[in-house]
Amino acid sequence: MLSACAARPKFVGKPVVTRIALIPASDPLTLTLQNQNGVVQTLFPIAALGFHLDSKAKAKLFNERMASRRRSLAPRLTATVVDALRAAGYPVEVLDNLVRPADDPDDIDYAHIKTDAEAIVQLRINEIGMFSSKLSPDYLPRVNVDGKLYIRSRDDSVYDETLYYGVDAKAGKPWAIVSDPRYVYPNFEDVMSRADELSVVFENATIALSNLLATQLQEALATQTQKAA
Repeated sequence: MLSACAARPKFVGKPVVTRIALIPASDPLTLTLQNQNGVVQTLFPIAALGFHLDSKAKAKLFNERMASRRRSLAPRLTATVVDALRAAGYPVEVLDNLVRPADDPDDIDYAHIKTDAEAIVQLRINEIGMFSSKLSPDYLPRVNVDGKLYIRSRDDSVYDETLYYGVDAKAGKPWAIVSDPRYVYPNFEDVMSRADELSVVFENATIALSNLLATQLQEALATQTQKAA
């Protein structure tokens, strides 16, 4: 046991960060539409199959309806964080030319990134869509984003959080933004008829989460790292 403890690397002081390499967010491949309200039907095989097929069909229709209304939100998230970090005095190199896996653009191996930066920030839009719970037929917006601050010298992250807007948010939590009560959709037909409004909701949610993430990343840098003298 003593030998294992002695072999463990010891970090003295805060890591120095003079430059940040940033992996920009990419837009989700699809929007999600999840309905758990009919989950009780899944106790019966025939009903379960019908519910599953209906859910898939509705998700497809939802994506088709939103196709012409979807706004590219990843650049907004990326620009907000980059501007905030640069305003805080950090040179930021945006890694626009990374080769990303087609099936999961956010699956990046940091070991293969060529950069002299001491820190890597990765941004990700985790999910955008609508959700109906077991307890209510209402659909609520769901927008979740991830942020990570990775220190290369430690091979570890000093910040790694998911921030939530809408259905997954809890009031008063530092990682959450509760959605406006106006944005409650009583059924799938209402979701489809208010697609233009939803496009704005998703954009505003992304902006709000971008600002929160930028603030938290700056706080992590200020408390967990130090700038070169």
